[in-house]
Amino acid sequence: MNTISSVDLIERYVAAVGRELPKTMRGDVENELRSSLLDMLEDRLVKGSNLSEEQIILEILQSMDPPKRMARHYTGVKSLIGAGIYPAFVMTTRITMIVLGVVYLAGVLVGFVNIPSGRLLDELWGSLAGLGISALSTFGSLVLIFILLERFVLEGKEPESNKWDPQSLPGVAPTDLVRPFGAVMKIVFSLALIVLIDVFPQWVGVNYYRDGQWNHIPALTERFSTFLLPIHILVVAVIVFNLYLLRRGNWDQRLRWIQFTLTLFQLVLVLAMIRGAAVWEVNAARMVPVGGGDFDADLLLWLWLVIGSLRFARWIAGHRLYTSIPIKRWQESR
Repeated sequence: MNTISSVDLIERYVAAVGRELPKTMRGDVENELRSSLLDMLEDRLVKGSNLSEEQIILEILQSMDPPKRMARHYTGVKSLIGAGIYPAFVMTTRITMIVLGVVYLAGVLVGFVNIPSGRLLDELWGSLAGLGISALSTFGSLVLIFILLERFVLEGKEPESNKWDPQSLPGVAPTDLVRPFGAVMKIVFSLALIVLIDVFPQWVGVNYYRDGQWNHIPALTERFSTFLLPIHILVVAVIVFNLYLLRRGNWDQRLRWIQFTLTLFQLVLVLAMIRGAAVWEVNAARMVPVGGGDFDADLLLWLWLVIGSLRFARWIAGHRLYTSIPIKRWQESR
């Protein structure tokens, strides 16, 4: 039998319920639930039992509802987007709308330089209407994505209250828990990257207004196409892996090593894109219509590489991955 202590089992259950609740009520509910469980355990011990503390609390928890169902007893409703991923939804929506607004603003500023003064107001209203339609469409897509995540990834099929296993609850240590915010953000922005590359590549570049129409200067070079296959493989792997993480809810060493491999592959891919000819570039000759100069994305890729490497090192240290290196264990066993 698993040697998880009774106190640890209680804390795991309380934390699992709390993650399904809004922050405004989480603390009070967790304190109330913890107190009730401890009282039930004490009552059983006072009455006398042949079972150990761990076995008693297992019986108590098995008689209760699983965490998701228990949380709904406190909220009273089943929300469209659960409390566990709602912060990720808000943050993703906010970032996406800001990026969308900046892209439209940049296009307007570049394009309006060449718009006749008589058509300026019409073009401004047209751009605002286009921004509004894009914002509504994007918001609807994000809502749909998060609903699907909530219903088919995080929700799953709930066990009966007398059939679920409390020992399967993840630990409460920060490195044991999968943070829904980070996993969901990776899924959403990975999907956005695929859509951008495969469906709307014309968005990557410079748009300007000339001779009564909008024109586009593409930024992706021929060399970028040589990286399409590894980019697609990486993005699909990231999406599938994070969907599994969300469903599972906690890390183990096997999953940590998969995350290590995916992140390392990403950093190596970015480094390969930096070395050699540019993969994203708009030279001065092509920027003549808008009076611009050279634009090279290498600086952005270098910045991404540096920040990604620092975050990678911090993640390794936080998960203490270096303590489970197979070579190190093999040397210690000799």
